Amino acid sequence: MDLNTIHEALVDLYRRNPHLPHPDGLAQHVLDAWMNATPTVPGQPYRSQAVIEATWAIGARLGAQRGHQVAAAAIRDMVADGLTAGSVPNPEGAQLLAVCARMADELPAQPDTREVTGRVRGLFQWVGQREDLDVALRIGFGHGWLAGHRDAADRLVEHFADEVTAAFGEDKLATLFLTVELTGEDLIAAICSAAYLACEQDQTAAVPPEGRVLQRGRAAGKAFAPIHQAAHTPPAPPPPTAPGRARPGHHRTGNPAPRR
Repeated sequence: MDLNTIHEALVDLYRRNPHLPHPDGLAQHVLDAWMNATPTVPGQPYRSQAVIEATWAIGARLGAQRGHQVAAAAIRDMVADGLTAGSVPNPEGAQLLAVCARMADELPAQPDTREVTGRVRGLFQWVGQREDLDVALRIGFGHGWLAGHRDAADRLVEHFADEVTAAFGEDKLATLFLTVELTGEDLIAAICSAAYLACEQDQTAAVPPEGRVLQRGRAAGKAFAPIHQAAHTPPAPPPPTAPGRARPGHHRTGNPAPRR
């Protein structure tokens, strides 16, 4: 095994998985893991196992950083949508949006990767009965990236929902109606759904999206529609009356209602 062989394997890996990052020194890290591996269980492809374990930690850490970044951006984007919608009919709704904004500003700066980087036990069995560098890279680096991405997104979204619930109050969230169509619980669920959707779209995106990570045309992007409508839609005109009839309390012009 040499660096040229590993470079060729990485080229094939990136061709099949263009969403994966290109960390510096990855090829040398793979070579060191392959060459320094020692047998553990007789008949087990121990070199492939060493590559899986070495690259899983790298992929999971990088994936977690990306998933954390995308989830945080989506949460803040949705909260900003709510804040720019204008006035909310229920005054407590403005209080909830303020709490959401504060918790969005206080999101952790970095993900906790201690658990996910060690979640590699037992994956060597998918290599087969012989050493296979290509499969080891797909399992270690590729699956590690996805595991880290999903783990960080889940943790951050759950953290945001828990913090808002604790600060605002679970009972108040359940009983607060921002509009006729949107409760406090619905608002938090919409923000969380938007973050999950943005992360799902990003997990295998060949070119990671920049700027807004939320596609406004999707269902999650319409979650704040009731707030926007309540803030910007003028009152509906009174319903038209049927021909030949007057609305209650009114007389038709030139045809007063008969006395009884």
